[in-house]
Amino acid sequence: MDDDRLALIQLVARRYRQLQGFRTVTDGVFLLLMPLVFRWDGHGFLNPGAMVSGTILFVAAASLAQHVVTARYDRRFGRAGGPSAGDRREPSVLAFYVAYALGVIAAQLTDTTWLRASVVLVALGAGPLWVCYRDWPHRAHWLLPVLAAIAGSAIFTGVRTVQEIAGWSVLVWRAGGLALIAAGLLDHALLVKAMTRDARETPQSVKP
Repeated sequence: MDDDRLALIQLVARRYRQLQGFRTVTDGVFLLLMPLVFRWDGHGFLNPGAMVSGTILFVAAASLAQHVVTARYDRRFGRAGGPSAGDRREPSVLAFYVAYALGVIAAQLTDTTWLRASVVLVALGAGPLWVCYRDWPHRAHWLLPVLAAIAGSAIFTGVRTVQEIAGWSVLVWRAGGLALIAAGLLDHALLVKAMTRDARETPQSVKP
């Protein structure tokens, strides 16, 4: 077994749950749907009723989807991986939304252009960047959400009014959703590659 193959198997042993890419794809899909849930009224402000009811429905549907996807992975591959390959998640759609909200609020506290961009960039890009750094080079594709965060922060420098924040939010949710879908599909491909290439070299037999 070559070193790259061994490193891949060890990665799967440590990150089995996180590499279940269709969980991330589900997050990306829900992120694309977010503008429909947290819709804006004609004045650019979030509709309070839509926010409350939408959040409850959103959390319930996302949790159910994650449960269904996880069960399918368990049926296909079993509960593989070592003790550290538990249910810890990569940045999820809900974490993305919280980071987005905190970033926007913090950025509104200053008029300094570079500081506004930096706050949004850290809020949206720190999580994906950590995944990329931690599991380099196998998960270099997590640079895609990082690039989406960079683009979003750059555009945010020119955002001032509430209406502009509304338009920017939809753009960021769509870009982030597409980036998460792409990262999830590539994570899934990585997992399948490691789990099916050779039955004699399963991640269960390799200690993390």
